[in-house]
Amino acid sequence: MVPVRRARSSSPRAVFTVFLLGAMAACTVFNGLSVPTDTEKAGAEAGAGDGSIEGGARDSSVSLPAPGFVAHDEAIAACSVIAACPHLSQGITRSLRVAVDETVLPPGPMLERWNPSFSFCVEQLSKTFDPARPGQDIVGPAVRKIAQAVSCAEARKAVLFELVPGLDARCDGGPPSKCLDDETALQCDFDEGYSLVTHCNAPYGAPSDKCKDIDAGGVGVGGCFLEDGLCPTCEGSFATFCGLDVQRQRQPYRFRTDCNALGLECTIVPGSTELGCAMSDHIVRRDSYFYPGSYCDGPRVMLSDGTFSGFVDCSSFGGNCVESSGAATCTLPGAECHPFSPGANRCNGSKLHLCVGGHWEDVTCANGCDTADAAPGRASCRPPFNPD
Repeated sequence: MVPVRRARSSSPRAVFTVFLLGAMAACTVFNGLSVPTDTEKAGAEAGAGDGSIEGGARDSSVSLPAPGFVAHDEAIAACSVIAACPHLSQGITRSLRVAVDETVLPPGPMLERWNPSFSFCVEQLSKTFDPARPGQDIVGPAVRKIAQAVSCAEARKAVLFELVPGLDARCDGGPPSKCLDDETALQCDFDEGYSLVTHCNAPYGAPSDKCKDIDAGGVGVGGCFLEDGLCPTCEGSFATFCGLDVQRQRQPYRFRTDCNALGLECTIVPGSTELGCAMSDHIVRRDSYFYPGSYCDGPRVMLSDGTFSGFVDCSSFGGNCVESSGAATCTLPGAECHPFSPGANRCNGSKLHLCVGGHWEDVTCANGCDTADAAPGRASCRPPFNPD
């Protein structure tokens, strides 16, 4: 399946959004929808550059899928919250490059939908086909905070980006972005139909980042900016980027990304000053479509936060890539099932029938099992609170 991708808008606000957020976020818009052909998709991937450098062979002693970011019961608790809290799943994908839902884009200029797939969510959090992924110590605590949240509002603070449907009530016609407090930034009309709240002290941004209002070419801008430091530069896993109004000779503002939180490493493109987040021993690979999520590219599972992308080559351990409605994962020979198999994510009383790591299982939902809108294959365990 070829995922539906969106072209970047050329409107002034969209251009400003790209200028402000740079590598921090995807600039996804809904003005134009396009479905690339297989040839176009292959060309875009080739244009992004694979840049592979042969590394060591995979450790064959590792049994796949290996333990993931959190334990099985923690994943079930987190996925219960994720399924109940609108837009939280995409905040996770944008912030941590971990896909936990199925993205479905309807035709026309409409908001995309994120359909829960409980099996997929639990597998993504509790199992991994990439045991050497950097940043597991960052993603794990964020997932545990979500699992322990007592409200959707609390859960959303566990990750850097929080999508807000419509024009946020705190947007008063002033600057397109501003600080709400020392640790929170608001981007009004981030995408068509959405505003964006950024939690500066979330793991992806780094705890020392604060929200700061600056004058960027006569336009007030509030964001998670650094007080000082070099840019662009790599400092360990942190990629520090800079924005500069060249015409007015304004001082650059600096913002950074912890590439490890994305499962990537800070990398400088050879022969240039361009840097970004990339897989180990690969060059920086930017998402040509600005599409946070996962999809199959032959035997590879492509994963993107909407800006930087990486992949897991399922064929390197004898597996294949399987996908459904904008979500993808590896599957191994002899597996009983995969997260998208018929019969997955169905309630049987208080129990939920799942496929995780290639095996069927029935889990007892502590707070009951819900079937979303009576849709088959969309059941999930209820969270321990009423969603806000």
